[in-house]
Amino acid sequence: MDFTATVKKEFRTMLALCNDLQYKGGVYRDQTMTLADCMNLEWKYFLLHLGFCDGSLSRYQKEFLTAICSWQESSSSFEQQYYSNQLGSVHFTSKVPRSVQECIRMDLTCRLKGRETCYGQAAVSFFGRLGQAFIQDDADDHYQMVRLYTAYCTMLTDYLKKMDVYHSDFRFESWIADYEAARSGLSGSSPKTTASDTERKSSSAAPSCAEPAPSKKVRSVSEILEELNALVGLKQVKQEIESLVNLILIRKLRTERGYSGTPITLHMVFSGNPGTGKTTVARMLSEIYAGLGLLEKGHLVEVDRSGLVSGYVGQTAAKTNQVIEKALGGVLFIDEAYTLTAGKGENDFGQEAVDTLLKGMEDHRNELVVIVAGYPDLMEEFLDSNPGLRSRFNRFILFEDYHADELTEIFESMCKKNEFRLSAGARDKIEMSFALLLQRKPDNFANAREVRNLFEKAVVSQANRLAALHHASGEDALTDDMLLTIEACDIDEIQPQDANPSADCAEGGFL
Repeated sequence: MDFTATVKKEFRTMLALCNDLQYKGGVYRDQTMTLADCMNLEWKYFLLHLGFCDGSLSRYQKEFLTAICSWQESSSSFEQQYYSNQLGSVHFTSKVPRSVQECIRMDLTCRLKGRETCYGQAAVSFFGRLGQAFIQDDADDHYQMVRLYTAYCTMLTDYLKKMDVYHSDFRFESWIADYEAARSGLSGSSPKTTASDTERKSSSAAPSCAEPAPSKKVRSVSEILEELNALVGLKQVKQEIESLVNLILIRKLRTERGYSGTPITLHMVFSGNPGTGKTTVARMLSEIYAGLGLLEKGHLVEVDRSGLVSGYVGQTAAKTNQVIEKALGGVLFIDEAYTLTAGKGENDFGQEAVDTLLKGMEDHRNELVVIVAGYPDLMEEFLDSNPGLRSRFNRFILFEDYHADELTEIFESMCKKNEFRLSAGARDKIEMSFALLLQRKPDNFANAREVRNLFEKAVVSQANRLAALHHASGEDALTDDMLLTIEACDIDEIQPQDANPSADCAEGGFL
């Protein structure tokens, strides 16, 4: 059974789930429209939101709406609904569908009764599967449609997390198979019983909505994306990466169905200041490419100018080729790539490295992905230095500087990782310190690296304070709580004078 036919079958099952939740579970009562009709309408609006991104529905999209979703309406009717309901507006893209909210309400009700269910996540997952089938069944490539799809699904997933009903181990295909089996075997029972095979007990037992963890060490794309989404900040970066993954998946599905596909550029430019996570994201992206079958190994080789350029005639090309050979099957990440073309002196061989790199990218176009990174303005100069560069690197991701609250969150994560904790006063001081630092941000501001430097200084400051107390009062004077806690005065010791209001260390707060 092909993917579209599978989605059509799941379409009917999800409508049946809505009926079970409403008539047996008691949600969405006393409404003029049934929950199934509500979800059906919201699916239609979602697909119209995608389909009209270029101003009109294609013939393939219209056929999909008729054949798969059974919406027997004219193109003009669909267009009228799109504009009258403002389906292209920010209001639509930020509003969680009522049907999803009702499924989540059932999850929360079940949780109060000691059961953990996945109805909300199933509803959100089907929005994704329906949109994926809609896009891949179209004969035209629509990158904008994929971006809209990604943004909408991300909004729904964020809402699941906000409501604390998101399960990272959830697998829709497994869940719906269990639900269908339970429903056919226990017809007439309530969702409490019908979904017993899909409900997760709140004990330590393995959740039934998850597939067994794979025995191999290679991580799945969904696991890597989960790690990416767990990073602090980087909202736009995460959405760009997820859009790229969706585009690749849709292109693969289209190819399997015999449609032509526009080539996707995998080489990238990461622009941003130091410490914004460029290397970390590049490493994840190398794994994602491997997980999608685009690269054989998925490893990351990281170099800078010194790893490519030699000081003698004839050696740079050989040095660069060695790096390329090492990176085959994975990603070559070149940090501060602009330094390759910044020097224009007679004895500078950076351009030779660039020429060798471009040839290697052509010779190994199915085995190698190159990501170049550096400051935004300097990377523009780098791309303008050679016509071949601009044509090879036409996908850009901007890594913006972190905000003060995000830097504070990174600081707290470093504390947790190293078994420290911040007193309330210390946390206030840290956030204030970052806010002042951002106000007079230097040109070489290093984001997360600044956080690490401050963390290491805070640990030294705490150690000096406790060591003095130990020498004065003996070992028994130091409690476990004191050893684990960074106090406000520890932060005072490492802040600039104008950002250092006095604090009482014993109280851990401001005087």
